[in-house]
Order: sequence, then C-alpha cells, then structure tokens
Amino acid sequence: MRNYVINIGGDGREVCWKKLTFEQYEYWNDVGKASAEDHILGPFPQDDCKNNIPDFAVLRTDNVGWHSLDDGGHEYYCSLDNAWFSVSEAVHCGNEGDNWYRDIMLSLNIHNYAARNGLDLFEYDGEPERLEADTPYLQIHTHEKGTFITSVVSLDDGQEFDIAKVKVKVCGALDGEYVRIEAIEYDGTVLENEGAETNGTNIGTSLVYYLG
Repeated sequence: MRNYVINIGGDGREVCWKKLTFEQYEYWNDVGKASAEDHILGPFPQDDCKNNIPDFAVLRTDNVGWHSLDDGGHEYYCSLDNAWFSVSEAVHCGNEGDNWYRDIMLSLNIHNYAARNGLDLFEYDGEPERLEADTPYLQIHTHEKGTFITSVVSLDDGQEFDIAKVKVKVCGALDGEYVRIEAIEYDGTVLENEGAETNGTNIGTSLVYYLG
C-alpha cells in the first residue's frame, strides 16, 4: 500500500456561528461590539465582566473558549487565489510507525498550477443552507494562516498518484474572496480531512440576523 498526503494551505479565515435568543441578540446589539468582544474574547471569568452581564445574556461560561461557541457551525475558508498545494508520499524507513516523506509536487499557487497544466481541479457549488432562517447568530471570525486541508490517499503498490484524479469541492464566498473547502476527492472518493493547523490573528465578532 502506498500512502500519499495532500495538503492545501495559505491565507484564510476560521468562522464560528453561535445561535442566540432574540433577547440575547437585542442585549448585545444595545451594549455594542466592544462589550461583546470583551465578554467573548477577553479573559474569563472576570468579576467585573461576569457580574455586569444578565444571566440570560451570558454566552461564554467557565472553561469555554470562543472556539467552542459553534453550535450553529464551525467553518474554515481559504483564499484559493493565494493557496499552496502539495503532495508527498509517506515512505517507511525501517522502524515501526516511522516514515519520511518524498515530495511529489509543490505549487505555491493552486489556481495557476491548474491553469498551466490544463487541470480541472475545482468543483464549485452554491452557498449551502447552514443557518436557520429568522434566527440571530453571533459570528466569531479570525484571520488564519497555515494548512486548511490534510488528506491521505491510499493506493495499491502498483498504482501511481495522478493529480488529474483530484477534485477540490468548494462553495460559498466570505468577503468576496475566501471560499469554503467542502471536501477533497480522489478518483471520485471523498477523503477525510485529518485536520487544520493554522495560526490565527485579527479576531473579531459580528451579530448576524439571518433571514434566510
């Protein structure tokens, strides 16, 4: 069995959606963005923060980080115009569980690579229905850099990796630039995303009343 690792990374966004009650939405809309961000993103618990917020409006409780406020959705977006794409083969090197990785390809711009090699790598879908209609949400968003997709393709020993069999399924735009990578496929089979490894900066919040 031959194992190939596909990575897609670059510049992107991490977005958490938390469903709110109408009372919570009205409260945080009235007190303002700065107060909401102090509560969601600042140190917690803090007496001067916790005690001044009515019980019904508390969103972040003890031992809960902002990244767990995602009962409405947790999404990663990537700018494909600036995304890098790599494929490497895991090669067994003697000791059980030990591997080194042989680079198969690396492109610093996945769009340019696809166009230059005549590859139809992307499949675009419309924005999926992820939010409930007539529902208020808190949106927490960060600017991220790093790896957004890590997937493994396992092939029989006699097979070679074929980049033409890769399909990156994307949908939805954020800020007109960033798209959500829904899935990555190889030869029609959806691959599991082993996880994102990104570093976030410029965190912020928004209140969203989704009408559907």
